[in-house]
Amino acid sequence: MAEIQAAYYMVAATGVLAAAIYYIMNLRNAVRDRRRQTILQKLPAISREYYEWNLQIRHDWKTLEQEWDEKYRVNPDLESKVWYLMNIYNTVGALYVEGLMSLEEVAQLYSPGWVIGWYEMFEFLIKRLRFNNRGEVVYPEYMASFERLYNDLKRKYPGVAEQQRMMHQETQRLMEAKSDSKTSSQ
Repeated sequence: MAEIQAAYYMVAATGVLAAAIYYIMNLRNAVRDRRRQTILQKLPAISREYYEWNLQIRHDWKTLEQEWDEKYRVNPDLESKVWYLMNIYNTVGALYVEGLMSLEEVAQLYSPGWVIGWYEMFEFLIKRLRFNNRGEVVYPEYMASFERLYNDLKRKYPGVAEQQRMMHQETQRLMEAKSDSKTSSQ
């Protein structure tokens, strides 16, 4: 009789333990989901301005590194747009790195081509800001989430970067043709 009662207690204790583990797992998932929702709510909705800013800045693809200081640093409006968009991508990268978003979810919200193109366009700036004036690394993790997101998107969608470059070249060609036609008509 004592053995049956001991077995009953063991089964009951196992049930309580399983319930506690289930409760803790659900609690952790709820906290994780709440954290993810909070961050996503703070990210801007993909608005018309988002696309306008992306396009406005991306047209300077070829000469951006040479012109950064003379074109963007002296234009607070344009520079703030660059940092705003880079911080959006870094925040999304942080969500991805922390496992709060999958790569597929990121690709559903933000075009992999734009994320890849944006990183490639401003990689020089990200790398520059990791060092001080003496060339010493002072902030190695600067935009590290964005960089990880870029690397993983590029690995998952290998043809997107080339597609973006081709589209950009075509846009540049059309813009040059348009400005040439305006010049010749005057």
